[in-house]
Amino acid sequence: DAKNNADIIQLDDGKVKEKENYLFLSRVTYIISTLLVIFSTLAVCLFIFNLLKSHLSKVKMNIGTFKAIGLTDKESRSIYFKIILLFLSASAVFSFVMAIIIGSGVNYFLSNHKNEVDNISYFKMIDLADAGSMVNYITLFTIAIIFLSTVFMSRQTIKKILSKSPGDLIYNR
Repeated sequence: DAKNNADIIQLDDGKVKEKENYLFLSRVTYIISTLLVIFSTLAVCLFIFNLLKSHLSKVKMNIGTFKAIGLTDKESRSIYFKIILLFLSASAVFSFVMAIIIGSGVNYFLSNHKNEVDNISYFKMIDLADAGSMVNYITLFTIAIIFLSTVFMSRQTIKKILSKSPGDLIYNR
C-alpha cells in the first residue's frame, strides 16, 4: 500500500526550481525598479534645481529691481512657481505620450516576432482593452512621486532665492 502512495505522489524538481528562480528574479527586478525610480527622482529634482537656480541667478538683478518698485515676495514666488508647474506638466505629458508610443511599438515588435508565447504584453502602461484598469497604477504612482518631489524642490529653491531683499538681489549679495 505504501508503494502505491509513492507512485501517486510524484514531484517534479524542475518545476519547483523553476518557480524558485522566477520568484528570485521577480524580487531582483522589483528592487532594481525601485532603485531606478529613486535615481530618476533624484536626477529630475537635481536637473530642475540647477535649471531654476541658474535662471534665477541670471535674472535676479531684474527681480530685485521689480521688488524695489513694489513686487512682493508672494507675487514673485507665485509667478515662478506657476512657470515651473507649467514646465513640469508639459514635460510630464509629453514624456508620458512618448513612452506610450515607443512602448506600444516595442510591444508590437516583440509580440509579433516571438511566436513562442501568445497574449503577453511586454510593455503595459495603458490597457485600452480593459476600461476598469486603464492606467497601470505603479506607473502613475511613480510619476506622482517624481512630480511631487520636483514641485517640493522647486518651491524650496524659489523661496530661498526670491526671499532676499531687493538690494541683495540687485548687488548680488
